Amino acid sequence: MAKVDIIARMNRDGNRPITEEQRRLIQEAANEAERIAIEGLRILNDIWDQPGGFRRRRKRRKEAWKANEQVVKWFGSRMASIYQIRVTRRRMRAIRDEFKGTVKFAIVQHQHGFRSFRCKANAAAFCSPWLRIKICPGWFDQTSASFRAESLIHELSHKKGHIHKPGATTDFALRLARKHPRLARSNPYNYQGFCGEY
Repeated sequence: MAKVDIIARMNRDGNRPITEEQRRLIQEAANEAERIAIEGLRILNDIWDQPGGFRRRRKRRKEAWKANEQVVKWFGSRMASIYQIRVTRRRMRAIRDEFKGTVKFAIVQHQHGFRSFRCKANAAAFCSPWLRIKICPGWFDQTSASFRAESLIHELSHKKGHIHKPGATTDFALRLARKHPRLARSNPYNYQGFCGEY
């Protein structure tokens, strides 16, 4: 079970309310996010851990990468050098390692206006490197538990310094994997989609 630390931002009345339902949803999403992060890393580890000598391992790693449909779908098959495979695996490990400690959240009380911070109309959550994940009211409105878990993978990717272009979407991430795979391997939407496959 993932360890979480949840605080609430001050609302307009000067209070910091957190409901039991909010705590439950965050804990469930963190548990599921940890599970899919572990599974995503396991897939990349399987690609990396190839038998044989130095040259044979290099060849088999590239072949295993290109043979995995989910990896190709989200991270592309072009320019899959040993360095790129290693970096992608390292980035996935950094996301997974967040769950070894306590994942910190802050509940934002308002979706827009005063005290909403950066919760825009369609924002579910946001995060900057090394800071708490901010959960917007819209995140709790989502009916899909898998969306909430995948969004945490996305935000943890941001926390590790990965950024995406404004307006990026899942469709953008898929196009990025096909046309610019090196960029896809540092895009939060691609890690979100990749882990979401599991």
